[in-house]
This record gives sequence, structure tokens and C-alpha cells, in this order.
Amino acid sequence: PLFVALLIGTVLLVGALVVGARRLDRALQAQAQQQQALQRSESHFRALADNLPDVVVRMDREGRHLYANPAVQPATGLPPEAFIGKTNADLGMPADNVAAWMATLGRVFDQGRAERLEFAYPGPQGLRHWESVVAPEPVASGGPATVLVISRDITERKQAEAAREALSRRMVDLLESMSDGFVSLDRQWRYQAVNRKAGEMLGRGAAGLIGKHIWTEFPEGVGQPFQRACERAMNEGVSAVMEEYN
Repeated sequence: PLFVALLIGTVLLVGALVVGARRLDRALQAQAQQQQALQRSESHFRALADNLPDVVVRMDREGRHLYANPAVQPATGLPPEAFIGKTNADLGMPADNVAAWMATLGRVFDQGRAERLEFAYPGPQGLRHWESVVAPEPVASGGPATVLVISRDITERKQAEAAREALSRRMVDLLESMSDGFVSLDRQWRYQAVNRKAGEMLGRGAAGLIGKHIWTEFPEGVGQPFQRACERAMNEGVSAVMEEYN
């Protein structure tokens, strides 16, 4: 009986070892497959990011660069390898930009939501304006938390916006200096612009008319030649001349 018991115990032990070995083997195979999948994913990412015209970097919570694509060189004058392990402060970014970047990174890591950041950077081509999307990356099991940053040069867009604003200011100055009244209406008959002289002629503050409906504000004009002339100008795209309006 003792021999039989020992024999049974040995068989059970061997069986347990075999089962455990198989489970360990399957776990190791699964881990290897996951590692291979991660390597393939990283290879695909780099193949894509390395050929993008936008600047692409990966950063950790401390703001260190873990990856930078080739587009960083024309943008900053530094090769991609100069970024690895370095923070923006290490790379000589202006202090205001560094503070804005660290604040943005902190929120993205803490809240797990992407954010946009606009900043100006003095690069090899002079001062350029950039817009960055800072997005958290999925965390691999046991891996470090990282963010992916895609930055685009928006200098031309900012210059166009500044030019439009300057033109708008010049137009406002011109309209305000006119001795004639001037108003602009949209297709819903709401005031879009009213110069100072028009406000005086209408007996209303010019700013207070913006966004208001002309025939609601001045119902006495409904059905009059002035309204018909306005509707013809709006609907047919033709000019109309009125000698007087009572």
C-alpha cells in the first residue's frame, strides 16, 4: 500500500509538472506573440511617422523625448537623435514655451484627454507659429505612460489671420471717418455693421444695432419704398438709389 501511494503521488506530481510546464509554455508563447505584435506596431508607426511632413515626437511624463521624426530637423535645426532623452528645456526652448508645454503634458497625463497647444518658436527660418495636438497613447501592460505629439507649422495661417484683422481694422476706421451713414445687413436682415454717422441718423447707438433685425427695430419702414428697394438689392443683386426716406 505504501508503494502504491508513493507511485500515485509521483504520477500526480509529474502530471502537475507537465501541466504547469505546458501552461508556462503557452504563457511564454503568448508573451512572445504580444511582443512581436508590439514590435510590428512600432515598426508601422515609425514607417508612417518618419515620412510625415508634420513634426511627430513621443514624450514621457517628465517631458523627455523618446522619439522624434526627421521633420524636426528643418523645424529646429537639430537632428532627431539630438532630441532623445532631452526635455524642451534641455533643447533650449524659451522658458515661456517650456512652462506651457509642461502644464499641457501634466493635464494630458492626469486627465487622459488630448489637448491642443499653439506656440511660437524661433527656428532656422525665423519665428514660426505651431499648433500641436498632444494625445495620450495606450499603455502597454507594465509599460511607461507616453504621449504622442503632432505639430504643424501654421505660420501662413496666422499671417493670413493677422492680415484679415488689419484689413478689418482699416475698413472700420474708414467707415467711422465717413460723413455718410453706412450699414450692412445679412440675408436675415440683421445689422452686421453700422457706422457712427448711421447711428446718429437713426437716433440709435451703432453698437446696439449689431445683430438686430432691421424691420423689428424700425417697423415703420415695412411696406415703404425703402424696404422694397432693400429687398430688390438683396434678391436681385442690383443697386438701388433712394433720394429720401421718411
